Amino acid sequence: MKHISLIITFFSLVFAFQSCAPTNLTYHEAQQRNLRKLDTEAQRTDSDFLVEAANYNLLFIDISNRAMQEGYARVVTDFANNANTEYRRMHDDLKKLAKDKKMSLPTTMSDRLQQTSRELVTSDRRAFDKGYLNTMESLHENAIRLYEDAAIRANDSDIRAFAAAKLDLIRANERRADELENQLL
Repeated sequence: MKHISLIITFFSLVFAFQSCAPTNLTYHEAQQRNLRKLDTEAQRTDSDFLVEAANYNLLFIDISNRAMQEGYARVVTDFANNANTEYRRMHDDLKKLAKDKKMSLPTTMSDRLQQTSRELVTSDRRAFDKGYLNTMESLHENAIRLYEDAAIRANDSDIRAFAAAKLDLIRANERRADELENQLL
Protein backbone atom coordinates (compact mmCIF):
# COMPACT_ATOMS: atom_id res chain seq x y z
CA MET A 1 0.00 0.00 0.00
CA LYS A 2 2.87 2.32 0.84
CA HIS A 3 4.40 1.74 -2.60
CA ILE A 4 1.16 2.71 -4.31
CA SER A 5 1.03 5.94 -2.30
CA LEU A 6 4.62 6.74 -3.26
CA ILE A 7 3.93 6.06 -6.93
CA ILE A 8 0.82 8.26 -6.89
CA THR A 9 2.74 11.02 -5.10
CA PHE A 10 5.60 10.75 -7.59
CA PHE A 11 3.35 11.05 -10.64
CA SER A 12 1.41 13.89 -9.02
CA LEU A 13 4.65 15.81 -8.51
CA VAL A 14 5.80 15.12 -12.07
CA PHE A 15 2.47 16.35 -13.42
CA ALA A 16 2.55 19.44 -11.20
CA PHE A 17 6.10 20.26 -12.28
CA GLN A 18 5.27 19.89 -15.95
CA SER A 19 2.23 22.13 -15.67
CA CYS A 20 4.40 24.87 -14.10
CA ALA A 21 7.14 24.62 -16.71
CA PRO A 22 7.11 27.34 -19.37
CA THR A 23 5.55 26.18 -22.59
CA ASN A 24 7.11 26.90 -25.95
CA LEU A 25 4.34 28.24 -28.15
CA THR A 26 4.39 29.40 -31.71
CA TYR A 27 2.58 32.60 -32.61
CA HIS A 28 -0.39 30.63 -33.92
CA GLU A 29 -0.49 28.29 -30.91
CA ALA A 30 -0.54 31.23 -28.49
CA GLN A 31 -3.44 32.79 -30.39
CA GLN A 32 -5.35 29.50 -30.42
CA ARG A 33 -4.71 28.84 -26.74
CA ASN A 34 -6.05 32.29 -25.86
CA LEU A 35 -9.14 31.76 -28.01
CA ARG A 36 -9.88 28.50 -26.19
CA LYS A 37 -9.22 29.53 -22.61
CA LEU A 38 -10.45 33.14 -22.42
CA ASP A 39 -14.10 33.67 -21.59
CA THR A 40 -14.98 36.97 -23.23
CA GLU A 41 -14.45 38.58 -26.60
CA ALA A 42 -12.90 41.57 -24.80
CA GLN A 43 -10.24 39.30 -23.24
CA ARG A 44 -9.56 37.67 -26.60
CA THR A 45 -9.15 41.05 -28.27
CA ASP A 46 -6.73 42.18 -25.56
CA SER A 47 -4.80 38.92 -25.89
CA ASP A 48 -4.40 39.60 -29.62
CA PHE A 49 -2.53 42.79 -28.73
CA LEU A 50 -0.29 41.00 -26.21
CA VAL A 51 0.53 38.24 -28.71
CA GLU A 52 1.35 40.75 -31.44
CA ALA A 53 3.39 42.91 -29.02
CA ALA A 54 5.39 39.82 -28.03
CA ASN A 55 5.84 38.99 -31.70
CA TYR A 56 7.42 42.41 -32.34
CA ASN A 57 9.57 42.20 -29.19
CA LEU A 58 10.94 38.83 -30.28
CA LEU A 59 11.83 40.28 -33.69
CA PHE A 60 13.41 43.43 -32.23
CA ILE A 61 15.53 41.26 -29.92
CA ASP A 62 16.47 38.86 -32.72
CA ILE A 63 17.60 41.42 -35.26
CA SER A 64 19.29 43.58 -32.63
CA ASN A 65 21.32 40.56 -31.50
CA ARG A 66 22.42 40.08 -35.09
CA ALA A 67 23.22 43.78 -35.49
CA MET A 68 25.39 43.69 -32.38
CA GLN A 69 27.44 40.93 -34.05
CA GLU A 70 27.25 41.84 -37.73
CA GLY A 71 26.97 45.63 -37.64
CA TYR A 72 29.77 47.73 -39.07
CA ALA A 73 29.31 51.22 -37.65
CA ARG A 74 29.78 51.71 -33.91
CA VAL A 75 26.62 53.85 -33.68
CA VAL A 76 24.63 50.95 -35.15
CA THR A 77 26.01 48.33 -32.78
CA ASP A 78 25.46 50.71 -29.84
CA PHE A 79 21.86 51.32 -30.95
CA ALA A 80 21.35 47.57 -31.34
CA ASN A 81 22.76 46.91 -27.87
CA ASN A 82 20.43 49.51 -26.31
CA ALA A 83 17.43 48.23 -28.28
CA ASN A 84 18.21 44.67 -27.27
CA THR A 85 18.34 45.62 -23.58
CA GLU A 86 15.18 47.73 -23.76
CA TYR A 87 13.13 45.13 -25.63
CA ARG A 88 14.25 42.31 -23.36
CA ARG A 89 13.09 44.39 -20.39
CA MET A 90 9.84 45.21 -22.17
CA HIS A 91 9.33 41.54 -23.01
CA ASP A 92 9.78 40.61 -19.35
CA ASP A 93 7.13 43.20 -18.43
CA LEU A 94 4.87 41.83 -21.15
CA LYS A 95 5.27 38.26 -19.89
CA LYS A 96 4.39 39.36 -16.36
CA LEU A 97 1.29 41.19 -17.60
CA ALA A 98 0.20 38.20 -19.69
CA LYS A 99 0.70 35.88 -16.73
CA ASP A 100 -1.37 38.18 -14.50
CA LYS A 101 -4.15 38.20 -17.12
CA LYS A 102 -3.85 34.43 -17.69
CA MET A 103 -3.02 34.94 -21.35
CA SER A 104 -0.50 33.00 -23.43
CA LEU A 105 2.36 34.53 -25.38
CA PRO A 106 4.40 33.05 -28.20
CA THR A 107 8.01 32.09 -27.65
CA THR A 108 8.72 32.20 -31.39
CA MET A 109 7.89 34.82 -33.98
CA SER A 110 5.15 34.51 -36.54
CA ASP A 111 6.14 33.21 -39.98
CA ARG A 112 5.72 36.75 -41.33
CA LEU A 113 8.25 38.25 -38.90
CA GLN A 114 10.62 35.29 -39.24
CA GLN A 115 10.68 36.09 -42.96
CA THR A 116 11.45 39.74 -42.16
CA SER A 117 14.38 38.57 -40.04
CA ARG A 118 15.68 36.26 -42.79
CA GLU A 119 15.51 39.07 -45.36
CA LEU A 120 17.99 41.10 -43.33
CA VAL A 121 20.85 38.70 -44.14
CA THR A 122 23.62 40.23 -46.22
CA SER A 123 27.32 39.55 -46.65
CA ASP A 124 28.29 43.23 -46.68
CA ARG A 125 28.42 44.71 -43.17
CA ARG A 126 27.77 48.29 -44.32
CA ALA A 127 24.72 47.15 -46.28
CA PHE A 128 23.63 45.25 -43.18
CA ASP A 129 23.72 48.47 -41.13
CA LYS A 130 21.45 50.27 -43.57
CA GLY A 131 19.10 47.30 -43.89
CA TYR A 132 18.92 46.89 -40.12
CA LEU A 133 18.13 50.57 -39.53
CA ASN A 134 15.57 50.67 -42.34
CA THR A 135 13.91 47.52 -41.00
CA MET A 136 13.91 48.85 -37.42
CA GLU A 137 12.37 52.14 -38.54
CA SER A 138 9.63 50.41 -40.54
CA LEU A 139 8.85 47.89 -37.80
CA HIS A 140 8.73 50.60 -35.16
CA GLU A 141 6.21 52.54 -37.24
CA ASN A 142 4.02 49.41 -37.25
CA ALA A 143 4.57 48.86 -33.52
CA ILE A 144 3.64 52.49 -32.78
CA ARG A 145 0.28 52.01 -34.52
CA LEU A 146 -0.28 48.74 -32.62
CA TYR A 147 0.49 50.31 -29.23
CA GLU A 148 -1.45 53.51 -29.93
CA ASP A 149 -4.51 51.46 -30.77
CA ALA A 150 -4.14 49.35 -27.61
CA ALA A 151 -3.54 52.41 -25.43
CA ILE A 152 -6.95 53.70 -26.52
CA ARG A 153 -9.01 50.60 -27.29
CA ALA A 154 -7.81 47.81 -25.01
CA ASN A 155 -10.60 46.64 -22.75
CA ASP A 156 -8.41 45.96 -19.73
CA SER A 157 -7.05 49.05 -17.93
CA ASP A 158 -3.70 47.36 -17.14
CA ILE A 159 -3.19 46.52 -20.81
CA ARG A 160 -4.11 50.08 -21.84
CA ALA A 161 -1.64 51.42 -19.28
CA PHE A 162 1.11 49.06 -20.46
CA ALA A 163 0.62 50.10 -24.09
CA ALA A 164 0.57 53.81 -23.22
CA ALA A 165 3.66 53.51 -21.01
CA LYS A 166 5.73 51.78 -23.71
CA LEU A 167 4.85 54.18 -26.53
CA ASP A 168 7.56 56.73 -25.66
CA LEU A 169 10.27 54.07 -25.85
CA ILE A 170 9.02 52.76 -29.18
CA ARG A 171 8.73 56.27 -30.63
CA ALA A 172 12.23 57.17 -29.41
CA ASN A 173 13.70 54.04 -31.01
CA GLU A 174 11.90 54.78 -34.29
CA ARG A 175 13.30 58.34 -34.31
CA ARG A 176 16.80 57.10 -33.44
CA ALA A 177 16.74 54.49 -36.22
CA ASP A 178 15.65 57.20 -38.68
CA GLU A 179 18.40 59.58 -37.49
CA LEU A 180 21.08 56.90 -37.78
CA GLU A 181 19.84 55.79 -41.19
CA ASN A 182 20.05 59.38 -42.47
CA GLN A 183 23.46 59.79 -40.86
CA LEU A 184 24.83 56.72 -42.66
CA LEU A 185 23.57 57.75 -46.12
